[in-house]
Amino acid sequence: MSEPYVNIAYRILLEKGEPMHYRDITAEVQKIRTMGGKTPDATLRTDMGRDPRFVRIGQGVYALVELNSINSRPELNKENELSIKYENDLEEHLVRDLSQLENGLTIFEKEGLNGRQYNTDVGRIDILAVDKNNNFVVIELKAHLANDSAVGQVLGYMSYVSQKLAKGNTVRGFIVAREFDKRVKYAVEY
Repeated sequence: MSEPYVNIAYRILLEKGEPMHYRDITAEVQKIRTMGGKTPDATLRTDMGRDPRFVRIGQGVYALVELNSINSRPELNKENELSIKYENDLEEHLVRDLSQLENGLTIFEKEGLNGRQYNTDVGRIDILAVDKNNNFVVIELKAHLANDSAVGQVLGYMSYVSQKLAKGNTVRGFIVAREFDKRVKYAVEY
């Protein structure tokens, strides 16, 4: 059995002894073992986000909990842990009953694929669902503030689903967050 990519990432960060962006970590992992799939960056980023040995200390920047100076700044460590926990808990809660968002929503399933953390060519969709009319719904979760990049992210996923999966059905997008910045509010009302 091959060593999991996240374990290789752990060894790389341990050897480097300093935080790295997940894309750089992925490039280093690829030098050791080729990663399959269309979005290895997104896959590794998600795996590190779920592995307690890693901590996200900035936009896309990861470090090892055991080596990181962030541990000497408990307020940042706690904030990152809470963000990851909140988003994971929110996803878990919504997947159990998508009707909380809209009656008739169900998780997308096809040929053994599940709409939870659904991999695409353009990234990983938090939740891919279908409504009662078999139209697709892309659901993006944000732990705190959803800014205008969240709108771009959802639009990219919606376009992918429209081109690759929808077969003429409508594709809609939801952003679920604690709060939304003004530009997001204006963008979704347009």
